[in-house]
Amino acid sequence: MRNLAVSVIVAAILALGGVWWLQGGPTPVPSKTAQSASGDSTSSRAATPREAAPASIDDREPVEVGPSEPTPTPETAALEVLVRVLDFQSRPVAGAGVFARILPEQQDAPRGQQVGTTDEDGVVRVQDVAILLADTASTGVEFDCPIPGLAIERQRIDARSPPPEIVLRLPPSGSIVIRAQQADGTPLPLHSIDKPGVMLTHDREDEGAPAERKYTLRQTLDESATVTFPHVELGAEFLIVAPSFGWRPCAGPRRPGETVEVVLRHEPDTCYVTGRLLDAEDNPVAGAPLVVTCTHGGGSTPATGTTDAEGRFRLWTTAGLAGEEVHLVAGPSSRSRRLAGTWSTALDPRVLVPGDNDLGEVRMRGPEILAAGTVTLDGAAPGSATVRITVERLLDDRWQSDPDSRATVDAEGAFSISGPAVPDQHLRLRITSADALPIEPVECTAGTTDLRVELSSGGTVTATFLVDESVPYRSFRYRLRGSGELDRLQQVVQDREELRSAENLRPAGDGRVSMTWKALPPGTRTLSVVAPGQSQPIVAVEGLDVANGLCEDRRLDGIDLRGLVREVLLSVLDSNGQMVKGEAASILAIDDEGNARGFQLRTGAVVIPATKPLRLWIDVPGQRIAEFHDVFSDRTLRVEPASELPVRLTPPLGRLPANTHLELIVRPDDMEDGRRITTDRAHESSLASYLEQRVRIDDSGRATLLVRRAGRLRVALVAYHGIAPDQVRGVEPTTCTVLFEGGPDELLLRVPDGAIEAALERAK
Repeated sequence: MRNLAVSVIVAAILALGGVWWLQGGPTPVPSKTAQSASGDSTSSRAATPREAAPASIDDREPVEVGPSEPTPTPETAALEVLVRVLDFQSRPVAGAGVFARILPEQQDAPRGQQVGTTDEDGVVRVQDVAILLADTASTGVEFDCPIPGLAIERQRIDARSPPPEIVLRLPPSGSIVIRAQQADGTPLPLHSIDKPGVMLTHDREDEGAPAERKYTLRQTLDESATVTFPHVELGAEFLIVAPSFGWRPCAGPRRPGETVEVVLRHEPDTCYVTGRLLDAEDNPVAGAPLVVTCTHGGGSTPATGTTDAEGRFRLWTTAGLAGEEVHLVAGPSSRSRRLAGTWSTALDPRVLVPGDNDLGEVRMRGPEILAAGTVTLDGAAPGSATVRITVERLLDDRWQSDPDSRATVDAEGAFSISGPAVPDQHLRLRITSADALPIEPVECTAGTTDLRVELSSGGTVTATFLVDESVPYRSFRYRLRGSGELDRLQQVVQDREELRSAENLRPAGDGRVSMTWKALPPGTRTLSVVAPGQSQPIVAVEGLDVANGLCEDRRLDGIDLRGLVREVLLSVLDSNGQMVKGEAASILAIDDEGNARGFQLRTGAVVIPATKPLRLWIDVPGQRIAEFHDVFSDRTLRVEPASELPVRLTPPLGRLPANTHLELIVRPDDMEDGRRITTDRAHESSLASYLEQRVRIDDSGRATLLVRRAGRLRVALVAYHGIAPDQVRGVEPTTCTVLFEGGPDELLLRVPDGAIEAALERAK
C-alpha cells in the first residue's frame, strides 16, 4: 500500500515513541511472489500486473507497467494543541488516554495513535507536532478519548489552523465503589489474598448488548480493601469478579452522578489460616507469596496470600471446611522469589474452626538431595546438549509428577535432584534431550547418589534442496517416515520428527535450503516433500539407511524442487459482489485423504501451490461454505449467504440463576475424526473442530443456527455456571440433518426434566 503521509511526533510526544503511519489509496491484490502461502513476503522477484487484480482474474490481457510517478515533495504544517478531558459536571478526568488520527488517511483506524494520558487537571498537551502532508487532502486531525461504555463525541480540527485548546467531554455517568470485608465487617487484609485485583465486566446474561459495550474494567484494592470504578455507564448490568469472593452480579448506577456501593463480605463461618513464616535459619520471611494447601475428603483447597513485615500471615480458605479435618502443607507460591530454594512443609492434620486457625511458627525447609549421578551422551559429557530431568513419586500405587523437586545438570553431565525427602520412597526420573534418543524412565529410591545414565544421539539426516524464486518451498511439508514395525520409543521419535514445517529450513547458499532431522533410531526411511492440499509427495527419496551418526546418502544433496509446482492465484467475492478480506476468511485446499490446509484471505487474495487440479472449500463468516473442484488456474470464486435455522428448547426454558447461561455446540457428524486442518500459522486441529459452531441460548430458550454446510450435525447443550461448563445430558435430538433448501423449518431440542439444573450443579 502506498504511503501518502507520515506524521512525526517530537518533543514530549517523542518520549512516548509515537509515530503515525498515514496510509491511503487503493488496496492492491498481492502478487504470487509478494505473498507466500503463510502470508509472508519471501521473494524479491519483480511484481507482475496481477498485483492490481480486476474483479475477475480469468482471461485477462497483459498490462504494460510504465515508470512510476515521482513522489511529491511534502508540505509541512505545525500543530500545537492542548486537549482537555472533562466529565459531564465539567470536572477534570485524570489518567484517561487521548488518541489522535489523521484524516482521511487513517479514516478506517478505530482510534489512531495515542498521544498522551491526562494529568490531574485532565490535560494532555500535544506540542510541536510536524505533519508531513503528501497532498492537500490530509488536513484534518481527530481527537478521541475512548473510555469503555461511554460514547464521547470526537473533536475534529483543521491541521493548518488549529485552536489553542479543544475539550472532550464525557457523557453522564456514575461510579461503583466495592469494599472487601471479613466476616466481622472489618476490611479484608491485603496480605490474606495473593492477587488483590477486582474486575468489573458486563453481565453475561446481557447478550443483546452491542459488541462495543462488551468490556471489562480492572482495578486493585487499596489499603482499606476498597476499589472505586469512576465514569461507569448508566443503566448497565455488571459482574464483579473479586479474589476470595468469586462472581457476583451488580446493577450499575441509574442516574447521572450516582454512586453504587457494593460490600463483599465473607460468611460468618469462614475459616482463616494464620501463622508466622520463618526461613531455615529461623528468620521471619517478610513480603513473601505463600500457599497453604488444605487437603480434605472432597479434594484440596489452596489458600494464597503474602506475609506481612513480621512474617505473619492470615489467609482466607473457605466456609465449607469448618468442622472438617484437613491436612495442611505450607509452601512458596509460584511468584515467590524470597522463598527460592526452599520446600513445602507438611503440618499435622487438624479440624478447622470458623475464624482463625493458628499454625504457629511455620519453618520452610531447605533443599535435600533426593538422587544424584551422571549422564553421558555417546559416552561423553553432554556439553551444550539440553538435558531435562523431571521427577515422579510413587504414591498410592501410582506415579505422580513432583512439582517441588528441582534438577540441575552441569557441563560435565553431573546431575542432582533436590526436594522434600521421604526416606526410601520410590522415585522415577524422566531424562530427555533434544539431541538424544528417548530412554525408559530411570527408577530409584530416595537417597541414591550413584546413578549412571547413558544417552545416544542416534542418527542424523540432513537434506539440501535446490530452490529459486518460483518455488514456494516455505509452504511445503517435509516428511521423514520410517518403515517396518517400531517399538514404543521409536514411534515417539517418528511422531516427533515425521512432519517438519518451513520454520526448520536453514539457508545453505547458492539457491539451496537445508532441513535436518536429529536423534533418529536406526532403520530405513523415506524422505518426501508434500505441497499443501496434496496427499502425494512432489519428491520422494526412498531407502535411506539411517544408523548412528550422519546419513551419508548422496541423494540427499541437491534435491531439485524447481519447476514441480504451479501457483494458483485465487480471490473471493461475497454475495454482494465485494472482495472478501481478513484473517477470519479462508480458502481450504482439501487433499485426497480429506485433510485440509487453510489459507487466510488477509489481503483479498491467496496463492496456493498445486501439482494437480485443486479441491477447495471457501470459508467466509456468515456465508455458506462453498466447494469447488478441478481448480487449476487463477480464479475469482463466489460465495452465497448462509441459511438461518431457528432452534427452540422444549419444555420452555425457565429463568436461570444469576451468572448462568446455556450454549449450543454444533459440529459436523458426517466427517471422519482423523481429518485434520493446518492453518497458515501452522496450527493444527481436527476439521470437525474447525467447523464447530457455538450459539448462545436466550432467556426464552431460543437461538438461531447459521447453516453454512449441508449435512448431518451433532448437537450438544452445555450449561455454564460462571465460567465452568457441563453438558446437559439426555437432550434429543443429539444429531440432525440440515440442508440448504428443503430442510426443517425449526430444530426442536427436547430437554429432560431437571437436566439443566443438574448440569448447573455439576458446573459449580
